[in-house]
Amino acid sequence: MSDATLSPAEAEAFRARCRAFLDEHATGIHLGGDPDPRGEKRLRAAQAFQKKLADAGLAGLIYPVEYGGAGLTKAHERIWREEYARYPNMTNELTISHGMCLPMLNEYGTHEQKLAYMPRNISGEDVWCQMFSEPGAGSDVASLQTRAELDGDEWVINGQKVWTTLAHLCAYGIIIARTDPDVP
Repeated sequence: MSDATLSPAEAEAFRARCRAFLDEHATGIHLGGDPDPRGEKRLRAAQAFQKKLADAGLAGLIYPVEYGGAGLTKAHERIWREEYARYPNMTNELTISHGMCLPMLNEYGTHEQKLAYMPRNISGEDVWCQMFSEPGAGSDVASLQTRAELDGDEWVINGQKVWTTLAHLCAYGIIIARTDPDVP
């Protein structure tokens, strides 16, 4: 991801591209009055919109092309966010998938993991969740009890997670677990 600046002409051209895409594809997607505002109907609408974004080269703007992103700059991302903000009723079911899980995968995943998982996350084909909250600890991650123990060449997870939004519809998740029981 580059933090390069754009010329005023480049910025305005990209803004016009974003605005044209949103004017064509975002109108009417929000599902106001949906009796299940965090449910499958909204998620599927978000996935369909995300696929259109990916097809237009506007998904995963700051992520490398090699991993399914657009390979653009933070300046492009800022412009996109400004234009997207004009549609406050848009569905946001991919916020955790794209706002938490994707950046973690990009930062800490191996090259092989990035190749395997990022393109399908960026395109909306696979939805991810975060698995932080636990019974008795809520979202206080300092009190979590779930353990991850290395057994040969794989990690074994033991514990319980609760309140994971849309978990039943997600393909993958990011989990927080203790790997050393002697560390608070």
